[in-house]
Amino acid sequence: MEAAFEYFVKQPIGAYGPDKLSELTERFRTSGFKVRDLIVWIAVTAATEPISKHQET
Repeated sequence: MEAAFEYFVKQPIGAYGPDKLSELTERFRTSGFKVRDLIVWIAVTAATEPISKHQET
């Protein structure tokens, strides 16, 4: 999950909040492990959510 997020977004998933990994993991699980849906959720997260201030350098 983390590797897929970092591959597509070029940012660590932690930069989008401490709960984002568990949120995406749960969505992936409830979707029946559909990779296409996971990629869409990753893209939507990257496009709509700001990077957490505590993670910026």
